[in-house]
Amino acid sequence: MALVTIQVIQGHEAGIVLRDLETPFTIGREEENEVQLNDERISRFHAKVQGNDDALILTDLDSTNGTRVNGHYTKMRMIQLGDQIAVGRCLLIVGNPSEINIAGAGVPVDADDDSSVFLEDNELVQPAFPGGPPECPADLNALQAAQVASLVEFARTEVLAALNSISSRRKSDAGQNDEQISEDVVLPPDAWHRLQSVPGVLARYLTELANPSDE
Repeated sequence: MALVTIQVIQGHEAGIVLRDLETPFTIGREEENEVQLNDERISRFHAKVQGNDDALILTDLDSTNGTRVNGHYTKMRMIQLGDQIAVGRCLLIVGNPSEINIAGAGVPVDADDDSSVFLEDNELVQPAFPGGPPECPADLNALQAAQVASLVEFARTEVLAALNSISSRRKSDAGQNDEQISEDVVLPPDAWHRLQSVPGVLARYLTELANPSDE
């Protein structure tokens, strides 16, 4: 059973530190929640955190206003030390300060910041995984590995198709005047480089799924 510390850093309960919470636990407005938050934008039972070996899994419980991790809306995902969970106007951080400092984790995210959905002035979206790409799942049976590989391959081919389309468009527009070029896609350099790196990461996942380590 995993023990988790949750810090409330924004909202009515800001400053509260809930130490050594036993998983699973829930987050919401009702008293039955281990993490009870007084905010009308938060559902009665908003989200759940459960442990699986050394991993932590966050699940949105069909809340009205959604759950975000590091600025990105999610239904279910792995979380780690330093991740910031936004529910309503409240912002929670996973882990205590010493744990987060040791892990070198954490990314500042405003609970009311909607830049993950609507960007202004080409502002770059906060990384969903500031510690780097998540690890490829291990100990899958053949069917599970094939199912995950199919999802990864779908995402990889879709991203590659988008990248190839953008590259082809840029080449075809190279000889035109600025007035003749229709700007269908506008990406700042950092966002473009991040997008270009995705197929390589997904290809690595496919290799690991097809050739699992015996260790």
